[in-house]
Amino acid sequence: MTQKQPAARENGDHGFKLTGFTVLLMFVAFFGTDIAINVYMATTAIKTFSGEVSSNPYQQGLDYDKDMAAARAQAARNWKVTMTFSPGPNGQDQVEVTALDATGKVIEGLTGKVVLKHPSNMQFDSHLVLAAVAPGIYRASFTPRMHDARVVLDLARNGERMFRSVNHVALPGGAPTHG
Repeated sequence: MTQKQPAARENGDHGFKLTGFTVLLMFVAFFGTDIAINVYMATTAIKTFSGEVSSNPYQQGLDYDKDMAAARAQAARNWKVTMTFSPGPNGQDQVEVTALDATGKVIEGLTGKVVLKHPSNMQFDSHLVLAAVAPGIYRASFTPRMHDARVVLDLARNGERMFRSVNHVALPGGAPTHG
């Protein structure tokens, strides 16, 4: 029994032929697509998050020594400051700060502010001004915009910062945080 051999193709056959121009087109298409996707992703990332975690990092760097001196002075005062968060009326939360000196006496005449810092976007930070509601007790109400926040508490007297605290807090009525 004899097997038939496939007939050899003639020179006029028009089957697929890989040429240098075809390889060039595939190369350009692949890397063009890759570059286009990278450009899109980078521009979208920059538009949605600038990468800044501070509005004035240069000035903060210059103020480092001053901040360290303020921290040493704060430690020497030995104040007892507590900050509590609780659900408040009308869907708002409240932050209450109690300030006692080293002997346990209430500290009056302070001004205070609280900044609720969003974990990933400064645009969602909440800036609160504390009001004195009783001797040594300061309070502010706010609408919860996030569940977890880095909380910066500043207490001052006559414009000079006397106390600073930075804590991570789970807020009682806040919505889940999404980057």
